[in-house]
Amino acid sequence: MQHIHDKKGYKPEMLQDEPLLAVTNETNRILSHGMSAGIADSTPPEAMLNKLKEDVFVFSGFKTHAELKEAAGLLLDDQNKIRPFQDFKNDVLSLNNTYNSAYLDAEYNFAIGSAQMASKWADFEKDGERYNLQYRTVGDNKVREEHEALNMTTLPLDDPFWNSFLPPNGWNCRCTTVQVRAEKYPESNSAEQIAKGEKATTRIDKKGNNADAIFRFNPGKDKVIFPPNHPYYKVSQNVKDAIIKNNTNDDSKYTEIKTDKGLVRIHDDHGKKETRENTEIATYLANKYEYKYDLLPISQEQGVNSIDAYNVTLKRYEEFKENNTATKNAIDKAIQYAKKADYIVINIKSNIDDDTLFDALNDRVKRSANIKEIRVIRNGNDKPYSREEILNFKQKEHK
Repeated sequence: MQHIHDKKGYKPEMLQDEPLLAVTNETNRILSHGMSAGIADSTPPEAMLNKLKEDVFVFSGFKTHAELKEAAGLLLDDQNKIRPFQDFKNDVLSLNNTYNSAYLDAEYNFAIGSAQMASKWADFEKDGERYNLQYRTVGDNKVREEHEALNMTTLPLDDPFWNSFLPPNGWNCRCTTVQVRAEKYPESNSAEQIAKGEKATTRIDKKGNNADAIFRFNPGKDKVIFPPNHPYYKVSQNVKDAIIKNNTNDDSKYTEIKTDKGLVRIHDDHGKKETRENTEIATYLANKYEYKYDLLPISQEQGVNSIDAYNVTLKRYEEFKENNTATKNAIDKAIQYAKKADYIVINIKSNIDDDTLFDALNDRVKRSANIKEIRVIRNGNDKPYSREEILNFKQKEHK
């Protein structure tokens, strides 16, 4: 809110600004957690999993754009003058409740159900025509009447019904689909069930449009978590291009660094003073965890801090720091200068003792509400510490 107020407005190009990137990244973190929960008991193909992760990230970018655009619309008063920040903030908080509570809760649940069905579909395709598929509701008194009409629909894998009506078929839909032996259940009439599916996904809004038609897709076939025709995507092509571009990188400006595993790329405009230490940290993590890293360009905008690296694998921004002085103050300054990043990696090259190190981490995290994780690299080993661990750990327990 403060960033939009300071900039006197919002443009899609601003999604690269750190305060706005943080919104996309946090949205992506929460929705990715829902996706992970949905596939917890299965192992979808890597290619499908990568597509699903990408879809969640792009959806998060479009959701952020929709929220920020609406927020920017509250910036001016009746005389087209910038409103006082506190007035602007009070109005935007109501948008926050809508987008990041009500909407986000439904989207999180949808991510769980959609990921479950995408993963199941991969298994269905492996078995081919050996089984038919059967639509099932939860069977309690909360099931929507239109969804109950689809209960026990039994059709072959290649029936067109599944192209549009594989669950979830609405926000907070709890329906599922299972495999059944063809000889055990009679096959349904495809045309009749498609008609019922169309009714189940029809809700006419105030503008006369069918708001629920967006749910007519197959997460497994289409390899997406969220509806491809979601209202968040209803923007001009120019805006869409800007949002997509902000979530990708210009490959021509990156040089690949040789690694044994994973991948490290460094941008032509990456900070020269930090190139050696950042490359060392990124290469270490890429080799150990097969991560893919982009070392990012420094910001050309005055007063805007840059983030060191983007973890392509985990889809998050990280700040790298190196410690060469064995004092609490040196550790504190390294983290303090991490530009308020949520995820920090600190490479310890001094002989600092455990008590001093962890005391410094504890003090800094108490004063930096944004920090979610600090990974410590030392003596050829590394360990990530969550915010909760750092705030709660006792000295000498983490040697």
